[in-house]
Amino acid sequence: KNAFTDSLLFRLVDNNSKLKSSFGKEVFENYVYDLFNNRSEYEKVEKSPPFNKGEEISDVLISNRGRTVFIECKTTFPRAGIRIFSEKHEQMEYESYIKNILQVYKSMKKYCKKGLSSIESCYGVVVNLYDNYIRRSEIYRRIREIDTTLTDEELAFIENHIKCLDVYWIERLCTYSE
Repeated sequence: KNAFTDSLLFRLVDNNSKLKSSFGKEVFENYVYDLFNNRSEYEKVEKSPPFNKGEEISDVLISNRGRTVFIECKTTFPRAGIRIFSEKHEQMEYESYIKNILQVYKSMKKYCKKGLSSIESCYGVVVNLYDNYIRRSEIYRRIREIDTTLTDEELAFIENHIKCLDVYWIERLCTYSE
């Protein structure tokens, strides 16, 4: 059942960035928001909260017991080149993950700069519709190559505070976890 629906979704949005974007914004982001919002444990769950002059800080923002979690939803699909071990496509996947992690980190810094929280109490999650199973340790190792301005402390923070998960793990967290 999953293989059929995954394959169908991939074919529907393949080469149609407008439909893929619309699916991500209207369906996937709302689904992830609902998963967290339906839990009573969190003090506050916001979907795309406005931040500064209409700018959104995160797709979902969770506040609980002095901690803030920034959730960025991505409707990523593994590239076919990954299945045949194409180095070019593998590099593209790493760059995509790194770009998403850095997007979350920059959102956290903007949020904290306004005095809304301390950076040490912020966490980030990049929720992918599908996981391509590339090595996480390699993603974090390559971040320095993409953004050479980051200090060692910032890189350690990113590695410890921002994670990439597929939606399955979010579903498990929100439906089976106490």
